[in-house]
Amino acid sequence: TPPSPPPAAPPPPPPPPAVKVRAFSASAGPTFFRFGPPSPPDGAYGGRNGEYPSTALGGYGFGALAFTASDWNKVAMSVDQVDSLSSTRQIFGAPANARALSPLSSLINSIDQAKLKRALGLDQGLFAFATDRDLLTFDAIDGLTSTDSQTVNDAGRMLSANIRLLAIAYTFLTFDGNPPDSSVFTGSNLDRVEISIAARPADFLFTNANMTALLKTREVSARYLPEVVSATAHLIDAYAAAVPVSATDPAQRARFMLGIYGYLQPAVDRLLRANTVTAANEALTVTTQTVLDATARYAETLPFNTTGSLFPITDFYTVKAGATRLIPATDIGFNGDGPLIQNDRFVSNDNPLAACTCTVTSLIIPSRNGAEISATLNPDKTINFSGLNNFIGVTYFDYVVRLDASGETQTGRVFVRFIS
Repeated sequence: TPPSPPPAAPPPPPPPPAVKVRAFSASAGPTFFRFGPPSPPDGAYGGRNGEYPSTALGGYGFGALAFTASDWNKVAMSVDQVDSLSSTRQIFGAPANARALSPLSSLINSIDQAKLKRALGLDQGLFAFATDRDLLTFDAIDGLTSTDSQTVNDAGRMLSANIRLLAIAYTFLTFDGNPPDSSVFTGSNLDRVEISIAARPADFLFTNANMTALLKTREVSARYLPEVVSATAHLIDAYAAAVPVSATDPAQRARFMLGIYGYLQPAVDRLLRANTVTAANEALTVTTQTVLDATARYAETLPFNTTGSLFPITDFYTVKAGATRLIPATDIGFNGDGPLIQNDRFVSNDNPLAACTCTVTSLIIPSRNGAEISATLNPDKTINFSGLNNFIGVTYFDYVVRLDASGETQTGRVFVRFIS
Protein backbone atom coordinates (compact mmCIF):
# COMPACT_ATOMS: atom_id res chain seq x y z
CA THR A 1 0.00 0.00 0.00
CA PRO A 2 1.24 3.51 -0.72
CA PRO A 3 2.45 5.46 2.29
CA SER A 4 -0.03 7.73 3.94
CA PRO A 5 0.29 11.34 2.86
CA PRO A 6 2.03 13.55 5.38
CA PRO A 7 -0.32 15.44 7.61
CA ALA A 8 -1.32 18.82 6.35
CA ALA A 9 0.77 21.67 7.66
CA PRO A 10 -1.00 23.61 10.37
CA PRO A 11 -2.40 26.91 9.19
CA PRO A 12 -0.16 29.87 9.86
CA PRO A 13 -0.97 31.74 13.02
CA PRO A 14 -3.11 34.80 12.56
CA PRO A 15 -1.15 38.01 12.26
CA PRO A 16 -0.77 39.88 15.53
CA PRO A 17 -3.37 42.56 16.00
CA ALA A 18 -2.45 45.91 14.56
CA VAL A 19 -2.05 48.75 17.00
CA LYS A 20 -3.51 52.05 15.85
CA VAL A 21 -1.90 55.09 17.37
CA ARG A 22 -3.33 58.59 17.21
CA ALA A 23 -1.63 61.92 17.84
CA PHE A 24 -3.73 64.97 18.61
CA SER A 25 -4.00 68.06 20.78
CA ALA A 26 -7.18 69.96 19.93
CA SER A 27 -7.59 68.94 16.32
CA ALA A 28 -9.95 66.40 14.83
CA GLY A 29 -7.49 65.74 12.01
CA PRO A 30 -6.08 65.60 9.49
CA THR A 31 -3.12 66.05 11.84
CA PHE A 32 0.26 65.33 10.32
CA PHE A 33 2.87 64.01 12.71
CA ARG A 34 6.26 62.39 12.98
CA PHE A 35 6.36 59.56 15.45
CA GLY A 36 8.93 57.14 16.82
CA PRO A 37 11.54 56.58 19.53
CA PRO A 38 13.06 59.74 21.02
CA SER A 39 15.85 61.18 18.84
CA PRO A 40 15.76 58.35 16.30
CA PRO A 41 18.12 58.16 13.33
CA ASP A 42 15.04 57.73 11.20
CA GLY A 43 11.31 57.59 11.75
CA ALA A 44 7.90 57.57 10.22
CA TYR A 45 4.96 59.82 9.69
CA GLY A 46 1.35 59.41 10.61
CA GLY A 47 -1.22 59.86 7.90
CA ARG A 48 -3.23 62.98 7.31
CA ASN A 49 -5.89 61.69 9.69
CA GLY A 50 -3.36 61.75 12.52
CA GLU A 51 -3.10 58.02 13.06
CA TYR A 52 -0.84 55.02 12.48
CA PRO A 53 -2.79 52.01 11.22
CA SER A 54 0.33 49.84 11.76
CA THR A 55 0.09 47.95 8.50
CA ALA A 56 3.46 48.61 6.88
CA LEU A 57 7.08 49.07 7.79
CA GLY A 58 8.02 52.52 8.92
CA GLY A 59 9.69 55.03 6.74
CA TYR A 60 9.40 58.56 5.56
CA GLY A 61 6.27 59.66 3.84
CA PHE A 62 2.58 59.29 4.54
CA GLY A 63 2.92 55.70 5.60
CA ALA A 64 2.58 53.71 8.79
CA LEU A 65 4.85 52.13 11.34
CA ALA A 66 4.49 48.40 12.08
CA PHE A 67 3.98 47.56 15.73
CA THR A 68 2.32 44.49 17.12
CA ALA A 69 0.40 44.41 20.36
CA SER A 70 3.16 42.31 21.92
CA ASP A 71 6.01 44.74 21.33
CA TRP A 72 4.14 48.04 21.32
CA ASN A 73 4.86 48.82 24.97
CA LYS A 74 8.61 48.41 24.43
CA VAL A 75 8.82 51.60 22.40
CA ALA A 76 9.15 55.06 23.91
CA MET A 77 7.34 57.64 21.89
CA SER A 78 8.23 61.05 20.55
CA VAL A 79 5.68 63.12 18.64
CA ASP A 80 6.24 66.13 16.41
CA GLN A 81 2.90 67.21 14.97
CA VAL A 82 1.14 70.00 13.16
CA ASP A 83 -2.38 70.49 14.49
CA SER A 84 -4.56 70.85 11.43
CA LEU A 85 -7.30 73.06 12.85
CA SER A 86 -4.99 75.73 14.19
CA SER A 87 -1.89 75.15 12.02
CA THR A 88 0.23 75.20 15.17
CA ARG A 89 3.03 72.79 16.00
CA GLN A 90 3.49 70.72 19.16
CA ILE A 91 6.38 68.47 20.14
CA PHE A 92 5.96 66.11 23.09
CA GLY A 93 6.75 62.66 24.39
CA ALA A 94 4.51 59.89 25.67
CA PRO A 95 4.80 56.75 27.79
CA ALA A 96 5.79 53.61 25.91
CA ASN A 97 2.35 52.03 26.10
CA ALA A 98 0.36 55.07 24.99
CA ARG A 99 -1.88 54.80 21.95
CA ALA A 100 -3.55 58.20 22.37
CA LEU A 101 -0.61 60.57 21.99
CA SER A 102 -1.49 64.01 23.32
CA PRO A 103 -0.16 66.64 25.74
CA LEU A 104 -2.25 64.90 28.42
CA SER A 105 -0.75 61.46 27.91
CA SER A 106 2.76 62.94 27.78
CA LEU A 107 2.51 63.79 31.49
CA ILE A 108 1.84 60.24 32.61
CA ASN A 109 5.40 59.50 33.64
CA SER A 110 5.91 60.80 37.15
CA ILE A 111 2.19 61.58 37.52
CA ASP A 112 -0.34 58.77 37.72
CA GLN A 113 -3.60 59.12 35.86
CA ALA A 114 -5.70 59.62 38.98
CA LYS A 115 -3.65 62.62 40.06
CA LEU A 116 -3.61 64.12 36.57
CA LYS A 117 -7.37 63.73 36.20
CA ARG A 118 -7.88 65.37 39.60
CA ALA A 119 -5.57 68.27 38.63
CA LEU A 120 -7.53 68.95 35.44
CA GLY A 121 -10.98 68.17 36.87
CA LEU A 122 -11.59 65.12 34.67
CA ASP A 123 -12.65 62.99 37.64
CA GLN A 124 -15.34 65.15 39.23
CA GLY A 125 -17.06 68.49 38.82
CA LEU A 126 -17.95 70.48 35.72
CA PHE A 127 -15.09 69.22 33.52
CA ALA A 128 -15.44 65.53 34.49
CA PHE A 129 -15.78 62.58 32.11
CA ALA A 130 -19.22 60.96 32.16
CA THR A 131 -17.38 57.61 32.10
CA ASP A 132 -13.86 57.19 33.41
CA ARG A 133 -11.44 57.10 30.45
CA ASP A 134 -7.90 55.81 30.11
CA LEU A 135 -5.86 58.82 28.97
CA LEU A 136 -3.31 56.52 27.31
CA THR A 137 -5.81 54.76 25.05
CA PHE A 138 -8.98 56.86 24.74
CA ASP A 139 -9.02 58.08 21.14
CA ALA A 140 -10.83 61.41 21.35
CA ILE A 141 -10.89 61.76 17.57
CA ASP A 142 -12.71 58.45 17.11
CA GLY A 143 -14.86 59.42 20.08
CA LEU A 144 -16.17 62.50 18.30
CA THR A 145 -17.69 60.28 15.60
CA SER A 146 -19.38 57.90 18.05
CA THR A 147 -23.14 57.40 18.01
CA ASP A 148 -23.06 57.47 21.81
CA SER A 149 -23.55 61.01 23.11
CA GLN A 150 -21.57 60.35 26.31
CA THR A 151 -18.57 59.20 24.28
CA VAL A 152 -18.80 62.29 22.07
CA ASN A 153 -18.98 64.59 25.08
CA ASP A 154 -16.10 62.82 26.81
CA ALA A 155 -14.02 63.19 23.65
CA GLY A 156 -14.76 66.93 23.75
CA ARG A 157 -13.79 67.03 27.42
CA MET A 158 -10.45 65.38 26.65
CA LEU A 159 -9.72 67.88 23.87
CA SER A 160 -10.70 70.75 26.18
CA ALA A 161 -8.39 69.36 28.87
CA ASN A 162 -5.52 69.37 26.37
CA ILE A 163 -6.20 73.04 25.63
CA ARG A 164 -6.28 73.91 29.36
CA LEU A 165 -3.06 71.99 29.92
CA LEU A 166 -1.32 73.83 27.06
CA ALA A 167 -2.53 77.12 28.55
CA ILE A 168 -0.71 76.27 31.80
CA ALA A 169 2.38 75.07 29.95
CA TYR A 170 2.58 78.23 27.83
CA THR A 171 2.40 80.33 30.98
CA PHE A 172 5.32 78.34 32.38
CA LEU A 173 7.17 79.06 29.14
CA THR A 174 6.51 82.78 29.56
CA PHE A 175 7.72 82.67 33.17
CA ASP A 176 11.09 81.68 31.71
CA GLY A 177 11.23 84.84 29.61
CA ASN A 178 10.56 83.38 26.18
CA PRO A 179 9.22 85.70 23.45
CA PRO A 180 5.43 85.90 23.19
CA ASP A 181 5.17 85.48 19.41
CA SER A 182 6.22 81.82 19.27
CA SER A 183 3.72 79.30 17.90
CA VAL A 184 5.82 76.17 18.33
CA PHE A 185 5.40 74.20 21.52
CA THR A 186 8.15 71.85 22.72
CA GLY A 187 8.06 68.96 25.14
CA SER A 188 10.36 70.64 27.65
CA ASN A 189 7.51 73.03 28.47
CA LEU A 190 5.28 70.11 29.40
CA ASP A 191 8.11 68.57 31.41
CA ARG A 192 8.07 71.65 33.65
CA VAL A 193 4.34 71.28 34.22
CA GLU A 194 4.71 67.58 34.92
CA ILE A 195 7.36 68.22 37.58
CA SER A 196 5.28 70.92 39.21
CA ILE A 197 2.08 68.87 39.31
CA ALA A 198 4.00 65.88 40.64
CA ALA A 199 5.33 68.04 43.48
CA ARG A 200 1.88 69.27 44.48
CA PRO A 201 -0.96 67.55 46.35
CA ALA A 202 -3.68 65.95 44.25
CA ASP A 203 -5.74 69.14 43.98
CA PHE A 204 -7.98 70.58 41.29
CA LEU A 205 -5.74 73.24 39.76
CA PHE A 206 -8.24 75.81 38.51
CA THR A 207 -8.70 77.84 41.66
CA ASN A 208 -6.62 80.92 42.34
CA ALA A 209 -5.01 79.43 45.44
CA ASN A 210 -4.06 76.14 43.79
CA MET A 211 -2.91 77.70 40.51
CA THR A 212 -0.83 80.26 42.42
CA ALA A 213 0.75 77.44 44.41
CA LEU A 214 1.53 75.59 41.17
CA LEU A 215 3.23 78.68 39.71
CA LYS A 216 5.25 79.12 42.89
CA THR A 217 6.84 75.70 42.35
CA ARG A 218 8.81 77.40 39.58
CA GLU A 219 12.00 78.94 40.97
CA VAL A 220 11.68 81.84 38.54
CA SER A 221 8.43 82.88 40.24
CA ALA A 222 10.59 84.56 42.89
CA ARG A 223 11.40 87.24 40.29
CA TYR A 224 7.83 88.51 40.44
CA LEU A 225 5.73 90.25 43.06
CA PRO A 226 3.33 87.91 44.91
CA GLU A 227 0.44 89.98 43.53
CA VAL A 228 1.73 89.40 40.00
CA VAL A 229 2.01 85.63 40.49
CA SER A 230 -1.55 85.54 41.83
CA ALA A 231 -2.80 87.66 38.92
CA THR A 232 -1.06 85.30 36.48
CA ALA A 233 -2.95 82.42 38.09
CA HIS A 234 -6.15 84.42 37.63
CA LEU A 235 -5.47 84.85 33.89
CA ILE A 236 -5.00 81.09 33.48
CA ASP A 237 -8.15 80.32 35.47
CA ALA A 238 -10.24 82.81 33.49
CA TYR A 239 -8.96 81.31 30.24
CA ALA A 240 -9.65 77.75 31.40
CA ALA A 241 -13.19 78.73 32.38
CA ALA A 242 -13.82 80.18 28.93
CA VAL A 243 -12.83 76.97 27.11
CA PRO A 244 -15.99 74.92 26.42
CA VAL A 245 -16.53 72.11 28.91
CA SER A 246 -16.86 69.70 25.99
CA ALA A 247 -15.20 71.13 22.88
CA THR A 248 -17.02 69.23 20.14
CA ASP A 249 -17.19 72.22 17.75
CA PRO A 250 -14.01 72.41 15.61
CA ALA A 251 -14.15 76.22 15.31
CA GLN A 252 -14.23 76.55 19.10
CA ARG A 253 -11.29 74.18 19.56
CA ALA A 254 -9.28 76.16 17.01
CA ARG A 255 -10.34 79.41 18.68
CA PHE A 256 -9.02 78.44 22.08
CA MET A 257 -5.88 76.76 20.75
CA LEU A 258 -4.98 79.91 18.84
CA GLY A 259 -6.03 82.10 21.76
CA ILE A 260 -3.29 80.56 23.91
CA TYR A 261 -0.69 81.92 21.49
CA GLY A 262 -2.42 85.11 20.46
CA TYR A 263 -4.12 86.25 23.68
CA LEU A 264 -3.11 84.41 26.87
CA GLN A 265 0.64 84.26 26.40
CA PRO A 266 1.00 87.94 25.39
CA ALA A 267 -1.27 88.97 28.30
CA VAL A 268 0.88 87.03 30.76
CA ASP A 269 4.04 88.37 29.13
CA ARG A 270 2.91 92.00 29.52
CA LEU A 271 1.96 91.37 33.17
CA LEU A 272 5.29 89.77 34.02
CA ARG A 273 7.31 92.44 32.21
CA ALA A 274 5.50 95.18 34.11
CA ASN A 275 5.74 93.29 37.43
CA THR A 276 3.77 95.94 39.30
CA VAL A 277 0.76 95.92 41.61
CA THR A 278 -1.02 98.19 39.12
CA ALA A 279 -0.54 95.65 36.31
CA ALA A 280 -1.67 92.85 38.64
CA ASN A 281 -4.84 94.74 39.55
CA GLU A 282 -5.58 95.31 35.88
CA ALA A 283 -5.14 91.59 35.14
CA LEU A 284 -7.56 90.76 37.95
CA THR A 285 -10.33 92.58 36.04
CA VAL A 286 -10.20 89.92 33.29
CA THR A 287 -13.35 87.79 33.27
CA THR A 288 -14.52 84.83 31.24
CA GLN A 289 -16.39 87.29 29.03
CA THR A 290 -13.16 89.23 28.50
CA VAL A 291 -11.55 86.05 27.21
CA LEU A 292 -14.51 85.20 24.99
CA ASP A 293 -14.43 88.67 23.43
CA ALA A 294 -10.64 88.64 23.01
CA THR A 295 -10.54 85.24 21.30
CA ALA A 296 -13.58 85.54 19.02
CA ARG A 297 -11.59 86.22 15.83
CA TYR A 298 -9.43 83.14 16.35
CA ALA A 299 -12.41 81.02 15.34
CA GLU A 300 -11.62 82.25 11.80
CA THR A 301 -8.94 79.64 11.45
CA LEU A 302 -7.04 78.60 8.34
CA PRO A 303 -6.54 74.80 8.52
CA PHE A 304 -3.60 73.51 6.56
CA ASN A 305 -4.16 72.03 3.13
CA THR A 306 -4.75 68.27 3.19
CA THR A 307 -2.53 67.69 0.17
CA GLY A 308 1.09 68.54 -0.42
CA SER A 309 4.03 68.60 1.95
CA LEU A 310 4.33 72.24 3.04
CA PHE A 311 2.91 73.39 6.38
CA PRO A 312 2.78 77.15 7.03
CA ILE A 313 2.59 77.57 10.81
CA THR A 314 0.32 80.33 12.18
CA ASP A 315 2.10 83.52 13.27
CA PHE A 316 1.10 86.00 15.99
CA TYR A 317 2.01 89.62 16.69
CA THR A 318 0.96 92.17 19.29
CA VAL A 319 1.39 95.76 18.09
CA LYS A 320 0.44 99.24 19.28
CA ALA A 321 -2.56 100.65 17.41
CA GLY A 322 -1.48 102.72 14.42
CA ALA A 323 2.13 101.51 14.57
CA THR A 324 3.91 99.94 11.61
CA ARG A 325 5.75 96.65 12.05
CA LEU A 326 8.51 95.37 9.77
CA ILE A 327 8.93 91.62 9.28
CA PRO A 328 12.34 90.69 7.87
CA ALA A 329 12.69 88.48 4.81
CA THR A 330 15.23 85.92 6.00
CA ASP A 331 17.14 87.03 9.10
CA ILE A 332 16.14 88.03 12.62
CA GLY A 333 15.16 91.70 12.62
CA PHE A 334 16.17 94.53 14.94
CA ASN A 335 13.14 94.01 17.20
CA GLY A 336 13.76 90.27 17.49
CA ASP A 337 11.22 89.24 14.87
CA GLY A 338 12.06 86.49 12.45
CA PRO A 339 10.64 86.02 8.95
CA LEU A 340 7.19 84.48 8.57
CA ILE A 341 8.80 81.37 7.12
CA GLN A 342 11.04 80.69 10.14
CA ASN A 343 8.53 78.33 11.75
CA ASP A 344 7.06 76.86 8.54
CA ARG A 345 7.82 73.20 7.91
CA PHE A 346 7.87 70.75 5.02
CA VAL A 347 8.18 67.01 4.55
CA SER A 348 11.29 65.81 2.77
CA ASN A 349 12.44 62.28 2.02
CA ASP A 350 15.11 62.37 4.70
CA ASN A 351 14.08 64.95 7.27
CA PRO A 352 10.82 65.01 9.25
CA LEU A 353 9.04 68.37 9.42
CA ALA A 354 12.17 70.20 8.34
CA ALA A 355 12.64 73.95 8.25
CA CYS A 356 11.76 75.01 4.73
CA THR A 357 13.70 76.99 2.18
CA CYS A 358 10.71 79.05 1.14
CA THR A 359 9.74 82.38 -0.34
CA VAL A 360 6.72 84.51 0.47
CA THR A 361 5.21 85.36 -2.92
CA SER A 362 2.13 87.44 -2.07
CA LEU A 363 -0.09 88.73 0.73
CA ILE A 364 -3.87 88.51 1.03
CA ILE A 365 -6.07 90.78 3.16
CA PRO A 366 -9.60 89.35 3.39
CA SER A 367 -12.19 91.94 2.46
CA ARG A 368 -13.73 92.02 5.94
CA ASN A 369 -10.35 93.04 7.36
CA GLY A 370 -9.62 95.79 4.83
CA ALA A 371 -10.56 98.61 7.22
CA GLU A 372 -8.49 97.11 10.04
CA ILE A 373 -5.05 96.33 8.65
CA SER A 374 -2.78 97.02 5.70
CA ALA A 375 0.17 94.84 4.68
CA THR A 376 2.75 95.23 1.94
CA LEU A 377 5.24 92.73 0.53
CA ASN A 378 8.27 94.78 -0.48
CA PRO A 379 10.63 93.96 -3.39
CA ASP A 380 13.26 92.73 -0.92
CA LYS A 381 10.63 90.34 0.56
CA THR A 382 10.36 92.22 3.83
CA ILE A 383 6.80 92.88 4.96
CA ASN A 384 5.30 96.01 6.49
CA PHE A 385 1.95 95.91 8.24
CA SER A 386 0.05 98.46 10.26
CA GLY A 387 -3.36 99.03 11.79
CA LEU A 388 -5.92 101.29 10.15
CA ASN A 389 -8.47 103.68 11.60
CA ASN A 390 -7.07 103.28 15.12
CA PHE A 391 -8.34 99.70 15.12
CA ILE A 392 -8.09 97.93 18.49
CA GLY A 393 -8.49 94.15 18.62
CA VAL A 394 -7.54 91.07 16.62
CA THR A 395 -7.37 90.92 12.85
CA TYR A 396 -5.24 89.03 10.34
CA PHE A 397 -3.73 88.81 6.90
CA ASP A 398 -2.63 85.76 4.90
CA TYR A 399 0.54 85.02 2.99
CA VAL A 400 1.24 82.66 0.10
CA VAL A 401 4.49 80.78 0.57
CA ARG A 402 6.39 78.78 -2.06
CA LEU A 403 8.62 75.79 -1.33
CA ASP A 404 11.61 76.71 -3.45
CA ALA A 405 12.72 73.14 -4.25
CA SER A 406 9.40 71.93 -5.67
CA GLY A 407 7.41 75.07 -6.36
CA GLU A 408 4.56 73.90 -4.12
CA THR A 409 2.57 76.78 -2.64
CA GLN A 410 0.40 76.97 0.48
CA THR A 411 -1.27 79.76 2.43
CA GLY A 412 -0.52 80.73 6.02
CA ARG A 413 -2.23 83.14 8.41
CA VAL A 414 -0.81 85.97 10.51
CA PHE A 415 -2.93 87.11 13.47
CA VAL A 416 -2.25 90.59 14.80
CA ARG A 417 -3.58 92.02 18.07
CA PHE A 418 -3.57 95.81 18.06
CA ILE A 419 -3.52 97.26 21.57
CA SER A 420 -3.93 100.82 22.87
